[in-house]
Amino acid sequence: MALLQDAQKGEKTVEKLCRALGCITASFCLWKKRYGDASIAEAKRRLGQNSAAGHACPLRRLERENDRLLRIVGVVCRAVSVQNGCGPDCEEQMVAGQKAA
Repeated sequence: MALLQDAQKGEKTVEKLCRALGCITASFCLWKKRYGDASIAEAKRRLGQNSAAGHACPLRRLERENDRLLRIVGVVCRAVSVQNGCGPDCEEQMVAGQKAA
C-alpha cells in the first residue's frame, strides 16, 4: 500500500519506486488495478486478512463459498436444460427463476 500511496503523490516515477522496493512495474500495475483506490482496511479485506485477529477473514471464505455454489448451480442448470431440450434462452430463464416456456 505504501508503494501505491507514494506513486499517487507523484514525487518519483513508478520505475524508481519499484526499483527501490525491488519489484517490477508489472507487479505495480497489478497491485494498482487490484487495490488502487482501496483504503488499508479494504485492501486487507480483499487479501483475506482480519486486522484484529490476523486470521483469514470470514467474508473472504463466504465469497469463495458463494463462487463455488454458483458454479454448482450453473452445472445443474445446464444438465436440466439438456434433459428438457432447452436452448441458451431457457437456461437464462431458469437461472432468473422464471418458468421455462
